[in-house]
Amino acid sequence: MNWAVFAILSWFAIGLDVGLAPAISPESSDIRPSFFVPLLVFVAMRAPHRTALWAGLVGGLMLDLIHPLARTGASPVIITGPNAVGMMLAAQLVVALRSMVMHRNPLTTAVLAFITVVVAGVAAIAMLTIRTLFGDGIVFSPTHELLTLLGSALYTGVVALVFAIPLSWFAPVFSFGGHHANPGRFAWSHADRA
Repeated sequence: MNWAVFAILSWFAIGLDVGLAPAISPESSDIRPSFFVPLLVFVAMRAPHRTALWAGLVGGLMLDLIHPLARTGASPVIITGPNAVGMMLAAQLVVALRSMVMHRNPLTTAVLAFITVVVAGVAAIAMLTIRTLFGDGIVFSPTHELLTLLGSALYTGVVALVFAIPLSWFAPVFSFGGHHANPGRFAWSHADRA
C-alpha cells in the first residue's frame, strides 16, 4: 500500500472530522459523523492484513490526538490509546469480514462503517470507563457516550454511502497489489473454473 496516499487522505478526512463534522451535527448534540472511518473501511477491505491493522492503529492515534477529554477542575487532557486500540480492533473485524462481502457495493462500505464505529467506540468507552474508576478526574458518562456512539455510527454509515464511490476511484493510486485480500472459501479460482 502507498502510505503517502493514505497519509494525505487521512489528513483530509481528519480535517473534515475536525472542521465539517461539528457544523453538520444536530443542534445541541454530540452526534457527529466520522469521515476517517469510511477511509479505514476502504483500506481494510483491500490492503494486506498487517497493513490494515497499522492503518487502524495510526488513524486511531490521530483521532486520540485531536479529541482532548474534559477534566473536572483542570485543563482538558489528551489520552492516547482508546481510539487507537478501537480502530485497530475494528480494522481486524473488517479484515475478517472482507471475504464474505461484495467489495464494489456502496452499501457494504456503509454497513461496515457503521460496524466499525460501534466496535471502535465500544472498545474506547470500555477503556475510558476503566480509567475513570481510578479517579483521574475525566468528565465521562458511559451511558451518554454509548447513546451518542449509536447516533454517530448511523450518521457515519450515511457518510460512507456518499463517499464509497469516490473512494473507489483512489484504489489504483493506493497500489494495493494482487496479494491483499484472502478470497475466502466461497471464491472460485481459475483452476476451479476450467
